[in-house]
Amino acid sequence: MRKILLSLCVCSFLFAKVDYSQMSNEELIALIGYVSKDKEVAFNKELAKRIPTFSKKEKEIYQKNISKKNFADYLQEIEDAQLSDAFWNAELIQRLNTSSSTSPVFNVFLAAQCYLNEKGFLSKDITVKNLIEQRGDVHHIFPRDILKKKGLTRGQYNQVANYVYTQSEINIKIGNKPIEKYLTEVKAQCNGSELVYGGITELSQLYNNLKQNAIPDTIFEMTIEDYQKFLMQRRVKMAEKMRDYYEKI
Repeated sequence: MRKILLSLCVCSFLFAKVDYSQMSNEELIALIGYVSKDKEVAFNKELAKRIPTFSKKEKEIYQKNISKKNFADYLQEIEDAQLSDAFWNAELIQRLNTSSSTSPVFNVFLAAQCYLNEKGFLSKDITVKNLIEQRGDVHHIFPRDILKKKGLTRGQYNQVANYVYTQSEINIKIGNKPIEKYLTEVKAQCNGSELVYGGITELSQLYNNLKQNAIPDTIFEMTIEDYQKFLMQRRVKMAEKMRDYYEKI
């Protein structure tokens, strides 16, 4: 009888302790399968953070407790905790604020473009996958040299939100032209002018290409002064594409 009363007291203590970050690993593991629906997101988020720190014994108990649950339900709980709307709409966008081309989030964005079979920047037929396989050029949408002359640091002009894969010949043609100049010329070739950049000759193709590269349509009204605004808008588009990719696989 004393054991039963003691167990009830311990369980009451654990469930009352809603700040899961203050619990030990053993306490968290013991709660698997017993957390109320309204607390599952917070619980699973803390549990996911702890898993890499589990000892051998804790891992064994964890696996035993997990095996008692429906795996699909458990996976859904983890997704709800880690990949909530807050992750897609805020945290992921913040993580895209990086200048590292080897950043995992940028690589996931490229994976999304490959999976969706999307075209390189201003390319009519060549896909991002083709360009990556052929070591195509990584182009700065807002030209790097112009940004450098404006006094921006390397970490500012090399933002991944300023990167696109493109054909070498298109990259060379753009060179150091201001964004408003080369985009005006691209639009002109869609209205019958000489073909200069790639093979896009219709406005519908151009707008679709921008969409595939997560570039906002507002770019046509932008100049170098709008660079920071562009980065913010493109990060949102990139995050949306990654979410679409995740939900399709």
